[in-house]
Amino acid sequence: VPLYISYDRVIEERSYLKELSGVPKVQENTADIIKTTSILRKRFGRVYINIGEPIIMKDYLDAQEKPMEQMTVNERQSLYRKIGYESVLEINKVSVVTPFALVASGLLSHDRRGISHDELQAILNEFYDYLSTRNVKFAATFDNRERALQDSLNIFASTNIISRIEADEEEEMQEVVYSLEENKRLNLEYYKNNILHFFVSICFVATAIVKNPEDTLSQTKILA
Repeated sequence: VPLYISYDRVIEERSYLKELSGVPKVQENTADIIKTTSILRKRFGRVYINIGEPIIMKDYLDAQEKPMEQMTVNERQSLYRKIGYESVLEINKVSVVTPFALVASGLLSHDRRGISHDELQAILNEFYDYLSTRNVKFAATFDNRERALQDSLNIFASTNIISRIEADEEEEMQEVVYSLEENKRLNLEYYKNNILHFFVSICFVATAIVKNPEDTLSQTKILA
């Protein structure tokens, strides 16, 4: 049974980053979390659990070209990989887009260190519109999209993952700019990765168009 579990924010954010850098995973200990009472006072948002389309193994194996007992070792290993990929695909189908994931994706898609609030908002709106055409599942907090995205930005700023710079009152243009240090980018990777699969197909198309020097490009050539 493909099962999707995700969080607005993960408690083990620091541990996750250490694992990404090669540090061995430490066994979870519930008692340690309970002892760290400061965690219980922090706001981590929601947990999302969705169940994908179950895979009936008997029917699945009956549909193969030959029975398992007649398969070679390589054929069985290939079948195991296929089952794994199809399970992940079903999990991806029921995954949820959270405000944290969308904001992280917008910040990481920007190639400069600083981005204005208006620029970021435009990127987030474009991502949201695209995801809407894919009929993906959005977190319930998107019922108030502006507030949900702003709350995510505020939390990223309060935890020093991003910096918020506001123009002086004396300046004519009152503009908010968000800054992301290079060593903080990894903090946002987890959240971005939760929705990255929704963008894979459009990335292939975009790459095919950008890499071609011609001004016009036929659909046949893009697909090729």
